[in-house]
Amino acid sequence: MSTTSFSSECIFYDTIHYPHDFSRAGIFTKREAEILNKCGYIIKQLALGNIKPDNDDQKHMLGVIKGMTEAETDVEKAWLKYQSAINKGIVKGNSLPVIESDVDITEQSEW
Repeated sequence: MSTTSFSSECIFYDTIHYPHDFSRAGIFTKREAEILNKCGYIIKQLALGNIKPDNDDQKHMLGVIKGMTEAETDVEKAWLKYQSAINKGIVKGNSLPVIESDVDITEQSEW
């Protein structure tokens, strides 16, 4: 499988988890970062159901995303590594952790 099956004019970024790009996160290899940038947009759209698979590579990737098929290619392995990292909260860089709270910060305080 080549990256051409997932190539898009849109470069994939995750500014929430990796505000300084995948290549600077210290988690991904240079090749993995390139794959995520080049292929991530199409893969994310497949995962969200916004587009349907156009070819066998995309159909296989959808099986990998759904956990029905083992990852075999560098593209599939890079995506699973990315998903694993964001689901485990492994985030590098100067981003602040997301903290959920029951407090409504829009209310004005009386300080």
